[in-house]
Amino acid sequence: MLGTVLVAASLSAIPANAATGAGTIAPYGGYVQDISIVEDRLTAEDDHLTVAVDFCLVPGSAARRGVEDIWLDTATPIADYEGPYDRFMFYTGMTVGDATGKNTFRVEMQAAPLETEVPLSQAMISLYPISGPATSKGGCGTVELPVQIPPYYWEDRSLTKSFTGSDAFGNRFTDKVTLGRGGLDTLDAAEPQLRPDLLWDGSVEWYSITPEGPAESVSLTLDIPGQCSDVEWMGSSAGEGTEDWRTGRVSCAQGVVRARLDGGLAGNERFTVDARDTSGLTPGESVAGRTTVNLDGEYHRLSETVELAEATASFERPWVPVAHGDLCPVSFSDIRPGGAFFGPIQWLGCEGISAGQSNGAFGVNRQITRGELAAFLMRAYGEKHLDPITARQERRWLPPKTSPFTDMTPRSAHYAAATWLRSMGIAGYADGTFKPSQPVSRVEAAQFIYLADHAGEDWNAPSRSPFADIPATYSRFEAISYLYATGATRGYTDGTFRPSRDITRGEMAKFVETVFND
Repeated sequence: MLGTVLVAASLSAIPANAATGAGTIAPYGGYVQDISIVEDRLTAEDDHLTVAVDFCLVPGSAARRGVEDIWLDTATPIADYEGPYDRFMFYTGMTVGDATGKNTFRVEMQAAPLETEVPLSQAMISLYPISGPATSKGGCGTVELPVQIPPYYWEDRSLTKSFTGSDAFGNRFTDKVTLGRGGLDTLDAAEPQLRPDLLWDGSVEWYSITPEGPAESVSLTLDIPGQCSDVEWMGSSAGEGTEDWRTGRVSCAQGVVRARLDGGLAGNERFTVDARDTSGLTPGESVAGRTTVNLDGEYHRLSETVELAEATASFERPWVPVAHGDLCPVSFSDIRPGGAFFGPIQWLGCEGISAGQSNGAFGVNRQITRGELAAFLMRAYGEKHLDPITARQERRWLPPKTSPFTDMTPRSAHYAAATWLRSMGIAGYADGTFKPSQPVSRVEAAQFIYLADHAGEDWNAPSRSPFADIPATYSRFEAISYLYATGATRGYTDGTFRPSRDITRGEMAKFVETVFND
């Protein structure tokens, strides 16, 4: 690790029933306690720092429970990038084990570059327990992640930037990091230099630099670990910042970059060769580069190493169970622990998908309407089908100003949800209506949920139907078989699905929660 953990700003909006010192409730049944930086000053030689995320998780392995939507605005966690993705988005992930060896977590991230005063990055982190007591008992811990900082800063001064994070509920966490003087102007002009920069995408940019002239002849050799196929945009120049800027000749063979500047160096010049090794690094790996500088027959040989820290998880106290009620103060008057739909309904409330009815009940046995189901699905899946950058900015569906339905206006209840569902492929009825107050049948619920959860992805339905009353040729068989595959429904004891039967709000909660967390 790179230093001592700093104390981050205190969090607000602490749930009344949350554990002592806890932060706010986060999606998937966890909350963030704290975010802090494990190194508060970076010099030109540093290549990464560490961010520590304290969190607590809800017990229960039946669903994929963890902490989601932790936004990092000025640093990007690094792992084995699987991008690029649309609009410069990158997806990455790593597996992290805790210090006790009892729990394993999956850390998933998506990142995008931001052009600001300094090249910074934006990322979103999600943490999920894979194995160990965390998946059944819940508990609290800390994950420490290596993060990328701006690779260089070209001005002649240090820069302090606020490191911020936030969760899905708008709570923000703040720390600061000071970037040391970077760029070529900060290097010792009396001796040749070799400088590696670990870039945010996991590649390494190497600079081999001479002291200032004069010199009658000068050449630089930069030995980097990749082959030439891994070397991107090699370059060389002399006289940066002067009127006499010249470009040298550069070549690459077997990962060795050779450059020469004809005519030597003037008194105010120095010769710089740079090459990017795009072979990439993963946590725990290190890579060394070497350079040879020839100044009028005097050879200087240098070497430097770039290392990316491992992500780790540690716990200052034993892993202890966390009660479900500690993580979510939401309750409904008509459900009790142990009831058939208690878990799924509680999940809907904790996630802000349903606030229940005005009388404090959920209405577990009441039939659900098309408008209500559309609203539930939009709250659960709305951001999934938005461009990630747009979702970050808007975080909501923007309904059309002109209604596509003859029985709804932009001021109608559930109008936004109905138009969002229409964008998923459910256009309403042939007469142009949506019928928001009409009850939902089991087959309609299957189709609604399938499109919301699986839009744009491939699903190969089985050749044989799991239900006695649903043949594989049934028009909605793809959606029904998808619900079966996720475990959302096994049908009735007689082996039937009963597609025409109206669905209750409790049954709908079971469908949505199981499919969402599958």
